Amino acid sequence: MSLSAGIPRNGRPVYPSRLGAGIILLFYLALSLGFFGWRVDWTTYYLGYSNDSLLFIWFLKWWPFAISHELNPFICKYALFPVGDNTAWATSIPVLALFMWPVTALGGPILSFNILAVTAPALAAWTAYLLIQDITRNRAAALTGGFLFGFCGPELYQLGQLNLSSVYLVPLAVLLGLRRVQGRLSRRAFVILLSILLAIQLGISTEILAALCLMAVLAWGVFLIFAPAGTRAALWRLVLDIAIAAPLTVFLAAPFIFYLVLGLPDVPAQIHADWLQWVEALRFFVPALPVASGWAALAAIARQFNGFRPDAYAYISPPLLLILVLYFFRRPGRPYAGALLTLLFVMALLSLGPILVVNGRITDIKLPWALFSDIPIIRSLIPVRLLLFFALTAAIITGLWLSEAERITVRIARFALAGLACLCLRPAEVRVLPEQWQVHPMFQAQNALLWSRWPEQPFFTVANIKAALGDMPNVLLLPDPLWGPGIAWQLNAGLSFTQTNGYVGFLPKSELKWNDLTGFMAGGPPIPDFGAAFMAYCAAHRVEYILIGPATPPLVVRAIEALGWPRRVDQGIEIVSTPRNLF
Repeated sequence: MSLSAGIPRNGRPVYPSRLGAGIILLFYLALSLGFFGWRVDWTTYYLGYSNDSLLFIWFLKWWPFAISHELNPFICKYALFPVGDNTAWATSIPVLALFMWPVTALGGPILSFNILAVTAPALAAWTAYLLIQDITRNRAAALTGGFLFGFCGPELYQLGQLNLSSVYLVPLAVLLGLRRVQGRLSRRAFVILLSILLAIQLGISTEILAALCLMAVLAWGVFLIFAPAGTRAALWRLVLDIAIAAPLTVFLAAPFIFYLVLGLPDVPAQIHADWLQWVEALRFFVPALPVASGWAALAAIARQFNGFRPDAYAYISPPLLLILVLYFFRRPGRPYAGALLTLLFVMALLSLGPILVVNGRITDIKLPWALFSDIPIIRSLIPVRLLLFFALTAAIITGLWLSEAERITVRIARFALAGLACLCLRPAEVRVLPEQWQVHPMFQAQNALLWSRWPEQPFFTVANIKAALGDMPNVLLLPDPLWGPGIAWQLNAGLSFTQTNGYVGFLPKSELKWNDLTGFMAGGPPIPDFGAAFMAYCAAHRVEYILIGPATPPLVVRAIEALGWPRRVDQGIEIVSTPRNLF
């Protein structure tokens, strides 16, 4: 690959036809719909199996609700009352929520969520196709490479987590940088387009944006090392152009960035726990994904490993691994092949986290990711997320390898191998869970992609909340919304009450002092003097009612009932009234 790739001999750039690109998009959308979304009612079921999906559905409703009710959408006091939640620091997907506002208004937030979830792999595949087509000028090679990225492990494993599955802007960022380096995009156009893209990405996922920035720096450095002397000036110009785009990005995203800065003092030093940083190295070679890998023996081996589940999408299928080996084996001495190989190695190494883990055993061997443990923002990244960029690089390499075949027999053989790599990513069984919503183990390996039924509870309607509790009561919802459907119940009730807990991501620092109590209410160990601690919590949070729903731990129910506060049952929900002199 050279920096002049994509420019024909007459010096004029060639771009893919809009019609052809549109047909490819429809093809990917049809695949995604066929794989994931055609067997269920998109207004009563959602794609996912944990509270993360409920959270995104909640935020899809929150942004239109807040704006239409003249509320500040960046400070939400409908959860974590009275402190409130800074939504710039939550995975609140404002760009997606505002884009889907018309659909949410007409069909509800569940429908909007499912549209975004099901189309995310197709859109990621399509933008990767545009990138690879621009590099290789080979539509079939780009079509294959696009699939390998859009339906890769990191994408499939994150379906339902919209901030992590909506990665379709990443290939476009690479495409903009490539065209600028090649001189096919003017500085003005590049700066404007990149600023818009980064501002949009910020409004989808701050984590993916941070990872993109980190990978961009590393990729730029690697390519600078391997670039011939005559082409390094273009890479240095790219740095200048990105520096120009940075303040414009800040300007476009000024409200969001303002609340990021405002909420910074209340953000824990480390958002994710240490055990989220540890990735099982052997997961690269054994499948633990809900895909039809075809290697039952490997899947059986995978079940023997004890590594933490988020590393499950580190798997590289044997056909893809063979493609990578063949590409580099047959291209010695080519500068950009060396750059791509170095990038793959660096991304794989960084994804392992700060400490080497082998079959669930934490070793004393420190890894390069430990160097980032003290860098603000970057230290909050989960290292395995970097495999997204590994998958994109592998897809580009596959496209290059396919496009270079000249003889028909070689071309057939290469596309057959690439086809096997694609078949290994074909999603396995998609199951619909017919029972009422329940908590599913978040970190258990998925044997199938799951559609879950939206939680319903007769008590939670606008009319019933008003009749039973009055106008805009503030409640403590049980079971704990981290493991229960409380945020869904709040949506069912039309956001007609505020809640003192609520699952909106990490807890602000001001709430950490209640960790022992909230841990107990979530099913943790008992705490001494529960009564005094619980009354102090209710007083500080101005709790008017405790709403105890099904699946609340019996020990918690008995502890609250022992306080002797007035209680009654209404349509399956136990309502406990707090003393009016409590606050």
